[in-house]
Amino acid sequence: MIYLVRHTKPDVIQGMCYGWMDLDVNCTFEKELETIKQKTGDLSDYKFYSSPLLRCKTLAKALANNNEISYDERLKELNFGDWEGTMWDDMKPETVKSWCDDFINNKVPGGECYQDLLDRVTSFWENINLNDNAVIVAHDGVLRAIAYLILKMEKNNIFRIQLEYGAVIKITPWIPPHCKIAFL
Repeated sequence: MIYLVRHTKPDVIQGMCYGWMDLDVNCTFEKELETIKQKTGDLSDYKFYSSPLLRCKTLAKALANNNEISYDERLKELNFGDWEGTMWDDMKPETVKSWCDDFINNKVPGGECYQDLLDRVTSFWENINLNDNAVIVAHDGVLRAIAYLILKMEKNNIFRIQLEYGAVIKITPWIPPHCKIAFL
């Protein structure tokens, strides 16, 4: 069984664009952690993988107890390049609209397009043994990419999936190479 866990709420001003910014967790972390633990149960025999960004590292350490954690750069959120740390409302609407019209292929200035993220997440996912018990702590865009790979959905539908902070997705291997997916 594999659990995909989105990081908890980060300590950031609402409305700020962030991806690779190394943000700490919010003061609600302990409460969110308890909710996640209730959904996952005992994880003592699980392998742990995490984005190296602080908001994921903190959660992975809290869930893993003393288990080893593999930090993987491919699990980082979308690189918003020149937009990192900028308020969405302060950006030129036509620039944001242009990117949003084809975020799959349009790169953020100085950053990535969603296809770049999808390529690196695919590289990571192809090396996961679906028969291992694993926990992957990552970001919204990364978890959506993994769901896309499992569900074989249209890329433009990736953001129809709702993933709140602390969301948990349970993946159960089924008839190879298929999996069952549940949003907890």
